[in-house]
Amino acid sequence: MKSNRLKFGALALFTIGFGAAALADSASQTGASDPNQMICRSMAETGSRLKSRKVCMTKAEWAEVRRQQRESIEKGQNSACVRTESVPC
Repeated sequence: MKSNRLKFGALALFTIGFGAAALADSASQTGASDPNQMICRSMAETGSRLKSRKVCMTKAEWAEVRRQQRESIEKGQNSACVRTESVPC
């Protein structure tokens, strides 16, 4: 059960990271290079198909969020599975 939650969480972070990367790529193609430029994005609420919220951050802050998500995913992928009685690998 826990492993399913971890897999789902990693998948969600992975999906959000790719979405953010795609938006950042489209912004970089337009020539916007100001790290203090405010960028607002609509983020889907977890557990809801329709609800979303607007998140506004600077370009530099979005890059930091993307970096942290990437590190989190890589850490999960590179960490060794530890066998316990309740969590089989």
